[in-house]
Amino acid sequence: MPLSDCLSLGLAIVTIFLAGAVVFYGVVRQPERFFRVERIAYCYPLGMTALSLLFFAMSFFGIGLRVPLVVGAVVISAVIVRRCRTATLKEFWLRPATVRINQARFDEFEWFLVLIVVACLGARTIACLLTPLWDWDSLNNWGIRSKLLYLGTVRSYDDYFRGAEYRYLNQTYPLLWPFMYAWLCTALGRWDDISMMAINPFNLIVFSLLIFYTVRKFASRKVALGITVMVASLPTSIHYTECGQADIALMLLSGASLFCLVTWMQEGRRDFLILAGVLMGGALFTKTEGQVVFGAQLCMAAVSILVSVPRPDRKRRFGQLVVYAMIAVALVSPWLLYRSTLSHDAWMVGGRVLNSGIRWQEVPTLLVAIIGNAYHFYNQYGLPKWNILWVLMPLFLVFSKSPRQYPWLFLVGIFLLHGVCIMVVELMSKEILTLHQMEAAYERYVVIMLPPLWLVLGKCVDEWWTVWQSAAAPQAADISKPN
Repeated sequence: MPLSDCLSLGLAIVTIFLAGAVVFYGVVRQPERFFRVERIAYCYPLGMTALSLLFFAMSFFGIGLRVPLVVGAVVISAVIVRRCRTATLKEFWLRPATVRINQARFDEFEWFLVLIVVACLGARTIACLLTPLWDWDSLNNWGIRSKLLYLGTVRSYDDYFRGAEYRYLNQTYPLLWPFMYAWLCTALGRWDDISMMAINPFNLIVFSLLIFYTVRKFASRKVALGITVMVASLPTSIHYTECGQADIALMLLSGASLFCLVTWMQEGRRDFLILAGVLMGGALFTKTEGQVVFGAQLCMAAVSILVSVPRPDRKRRFGQLVVYAMIAVALVSPWLLYRSTLSHDAWMVGGRVLNSGIRWQEVPTLLVAIIGNAYHFYNQYGLPKWNILWVLMPLFLVFSKSPRQYPWLFLVGIFLLHGVCIMVVELMSKEILTLHQMEAAYERYVVIMLPPLWLVLGKCVDEWWTVWQSAAAPQAADISKPN
């Protein structure tokens, strides 16, 4: 890749981080609650959210993407937010974290785990830079609309974004991911469906960082690294990172929102709640399935208030939860209003419409497909799927105490509620629900559903790691005693 292209892509990616940094700096009042690298990691999904919503507003009014215009808007926003804050940039971004941390140097095993993470993410980064859009959904749902947004606007290509004859473009799908591709091509100065894939690895890299630092707050460093290895090496996530789908972006945005929401559930800190709302707004603007994620997280957060919060404080916490929901809905409301103006025919993608009821007779077929999706080592395309994730996960969930404790029980509930909602939608559709027909869809569903289970798994592993260390300590002491 030419140096000029590297610089252009770097500018585009840095702009995303800077836009998110403006949001993070404007919202967070206690940066010490985050690790230093974690603060930067959150800037990426926040930046995607902020820029994509800005791009949609511009595009709706016929304003195309322009590098000076976008960079200027980010700089002006940064100046305004800086003048409204008392904390200096150095104090905010470099303030030491007060959360639990191990200052000891990495041992050999920890360095080995780091090497695995770097190797997995590095290999996927190289693969993304060599692979153009080739997957049907990538081309159909994201690639074509990205090119339209690069060449023009939602207004100038109104026929493509509204016309029923172009419904194969999945016009009811949100536009965050097409805007991200279009933004990278705008920075490049040309349409390039290979170079624009440079953004894809960042979704998995940033998600891996957020997983590590989130788990690190309640588990040992070795456990946090072990969970991060599982995340970074999961074949399904790796595959969908490379092929350019929006599922990994949705996993990142909804997962980041969940991590903040869980902290709010435990500590009641308003900063985390606002961040969760903003990030969920981005998830809602990424894929239609974001609505399912939002509903599952909102419902279980409400249940957690009823179960775990003292009665006198419930009203205040419910009020805060309403604020979270209002932020998310308000951010995505321009898109929802626009989508509501599409004709009924534009909602019919590939002949897939909902039946008048649930096909109860298909429940056994669906359950068999779900089990097959989890326990087939390779999919029908010859690609590995989950390694041994679905061997380890049930064992830890059943034999650990943590999944029956607060807040981990509610995280399991989010996963299950999300899954039930997806099952209901599929049972109401006209799709053939066998694994052969729907395996790719089932894989993508699970990738998006996994963030709450990663946290629960981290807690379970840390629980058993603590037991193992406690059992090993007396033995070590006995060995060290003189005869």
